Amino acid sequence: MTDLVQQLANELAVRPNQVEAAIRLIDEGASVPFIARYRKEVTQGLDDTQLRQLDTRLTYLRDLYERREKVIQSLQEQDKLSDDLLARVNAAETKNALEEIYAPYRPKRTSKSFKAKEAGLGPIAEKIIADQVDPTEALAGFSHEDYPDVDSQLDAVQHILIDEWAQNIALTTELKEIFAKTAVLKSLVASEEKKEVGKKFRDYFDFSENLNKLPSHRLLAMLRGRQENVLG
Repeated sequence: MTDLVQQLANELAVRPNQVEAAIRLIDEGASVPFIARYRKEVTQGLDDTQLRQLDTRLTYLRDLYERREKVIQSLQEQDKLSDDLLARVNAAETKNALEEIYAPYRPKRTSKSFKAKEAGLGPIAEKIIADQVDPTEALAGFSHEDYPDVDSQLDAVQHILIDEWAQNIALTTELKEIFAKTAVLKSLVASEEKKEVGKKFRDYFDFSENLNKLPSHRLLAMLRGRQENVLG
């Protein structure tokens, strides 16, 4: 509760005791207009705008904090909660950011990776990576009805490795940084017929630009063109 109060106080540029008083009134069922009009002495002057911002952020942050606790609990149960991962989870400022961090660790009992591990391919995937063994050699002697041939076995091993790499924080962080620096966004007109009906997007009929330099208005225009099936 202390962290929540302090965060709200910082965001609203008010004192923590003002936030605590407002939260207490909200939790007791008082509406924002009522608090703003009749409880100014309790909140020490918080106005209607501040109270509405506080009420909205309070709901959001409570959801975020609750979800964070569940994520931490899940990671502990999976024995995946390193100090670095815990720091990243606690530093997540939005629910989307939190879910992005948790995504590689979310239990997927129906995933292709999970099924492959259930079939006994997990140790083989580890051997391929750790010992640099040729995949077909590592699979020699393996037999399972769901993976009757080498191609299906290699495909299953690939899914295991992709899951493992997705959980490698250093690797995914590096890849994101590389993507942010080098990604190029391209667009082309979807067809000759679209040139006339979609002429308002003509600047993007054959266009490319580095993503990290692309202004938001151009990105939005390209997305609209794609949504209208003019650009591809």
